[in-house]
Amino acid sequence: MTKEVMGIDLGGTAIKLGRFLQDGTCLETLTTATPQPADPKAVVQAIAEGVKQLNLDHTCGAIGLGLPGPTDLPRSRFQPVRHRNIIPSRKVDGLARQTTRQI
Repeated sequence: MTKEVMGIDLGGTAIKLGRFLQDGTCLETLTTATPQPADPKAVVQAIAEGVKQLNLDHTCGAIGLGLPGPTDLPRSRFQPVRHRNIIPSRKVDGLARQTTRQI
């Protein structure tokens, strides 16, 4: 079985997901609207649903997540560029639990 990875681009209006082979070959993509308002729980749920759609055969070993803003590593948070609310990293940890994949 070939090990696959997934990349996710979290944007203000769209969440773009892709499933790839380790050599970078794109196998499948999915674009879904970013929930509005983009509160952390709704965004994590939308991402988790997209991951489930692209990973039906459970072959993805890891997920990379691109976020639209600076990351505060010491406090484990990131600040979205277009939003004032800070999304705690525990929400990203929740995504890992929901998808059973490393983020």
